[in-house]
Amino acid sequence: MGGGEKKILDGVRLVVIPRSRSKVDRARMDIWKRQGAVLDSVVKSPDSIVVVARPLSKAKFDSSVGAKYRGQPVVRPEWVVDSLVNRRLMPLDKYQYSFDEKKPEPTKEPEKLEASDPHKADQRLVGFLSMGARGEKGRMGEFANNAKVVKRFEEAIRIYELMQFFDKNNAFRIKNYRLAISAIESLDKPLTSAQDLKQFGLDRGGIAQHVEEILQTGTFSKLETLKQQEMGDERYQLMTQFKKIYGVGDKTAYRFVKAGYKSIQDIVHDQEMYASLTDAQKLGILYFDEWNERIPRTEVEEHYNFVVREAEEIDKNLKVMLMGSYRRGAETSGDIDLIVYTEGVNEASQVHENLYKLTRRLQESGFIVCSMTEVSPAMHKFNGGCKLPGAQKCRRLDIIGIPHAELGASTIYFVGNDIFNRCLRMLAQIKGYHLSNKGLFLAADKSLVESFDERKILHTLGLDWVEYKHRNI
Repeated sequence: MGGGEKKILDGVRLVVIPRSRSKVDRARMDIWKRQGAVLDSVVKSPDSIVVVARPLSKAKFDSSVGAKYRGQPVVRPEWVVDSLVNRRLMPLDKYQYSFDEKKPEPTKEPEKLEASDPHKADQRLVGFLSMGARGEKGRMGEFANNAKVVKRFEEAIRIYELMQFFDKNNAFRIKNYRLAISAIESLDKPLTSAQDLKQFGLDRGGIAQHVEEILQTGTFSKLETLKQQEMGDERYQLMTQFKKIYGVGDKTAYRFVKAGYKSIQDIVHDQEMYASLTDAQKLGILYFDEWNERIPRTEVEEHYNFVVREAEEIDKNLKVMLMGSYRRGAETSGDIDLIVYTEGVNEASQVHENLYKLTRRLQESGFIVCSMTEVSPAMHKFNGGCKLPGAQKCRRLDIIGIPHAELGASTIYFVGNDIFNRCLRMLAQIKGYHLSNKGLFLAADKSLVESFDERKILHTLGLDWVEYKHRNI
């Protein structure tokens, strides 16, 4: 089916009562809207369908819908769920809501009931994060399964989006995986089986099978098949190769493949095409080999030490810290990731000014040889290339300027890795917080809890200190 396919709930007007702002309900209604439903707060049309999301008495129903209710169908949410699962609108009469029905008893499966306990859920995640990578790779604590499944689905989306340029029949699959990711990221408990996604209608069908496979094996057969297809098709291989050029995404890579290019030199030889590229893309071509080569740990340290010396010449309080995979103990890195801050400086304009001073000094010294961001007193980050004195190879360099007060939250964010950070954000969510590179905030009123002290942030979330080398999850 193409990208213009009719959505399952196209034109269906739903009135959901009682209204709820819980994360689960918001995620569920977001999925319904993406499938074409119009969500009204009150009945606005004779065609409206009233969905009773939770057990409700007739009196409560009448007060919720009021005089505007004109005999529209009143159904249980399973009608929407089953319509999505079966990819067609199901008959309404089988899902009529009965006002005297009792709330269904939960399935008495001890493990499932235990997993739904928010306290026990966050304790499992705490235990997993505290363990870090010290345990066996296959034993990733139950809550980490949420992040693991999302990661695998994102891999499938990446390949399908690649294929979409040549075969328009993958739009629905991409949409399904994205809906699944939205549902999983809204869960406030560990994902232990596909049954945990029943409230979103994802406990059956292909997505459910994929979830079970990932929980059992760490991957799923469809993803492995997609990877083989990607490896076996020259078009996909060329797109993957061209996307290794800094600044080149799917659309530009497709332009290259469609033009018949087989190598980077083909791009350079086509003067009209080359002239249409951005400055960053041209630099990506110029330094293609160096920027795709892993940088030895010892060389990363040489770059870092050079920047530190230059920073000290500007201000003894201007500090530089290495981030990314280097901080997690990797033997090689893809680029050099740095954050810079000045002790006691939190004003944004001063943070930007200090980054500008450092960047200009590194340019004047010959260390920075190219820039892909504007170098100005208003800059908050630098992206470009650098060379050590006397060196031949240019390396990718990213420098972020941060307020001193945000040091702890920024360190967590920029050290990574991705799955560790996702697990932290999930843990923060179920404990009523919001975590970002700016700090840990109360979700209710967005008030700041902690941003400077990394250990305090982890402690607030119930974690002991997690060594950086143990964050390679």
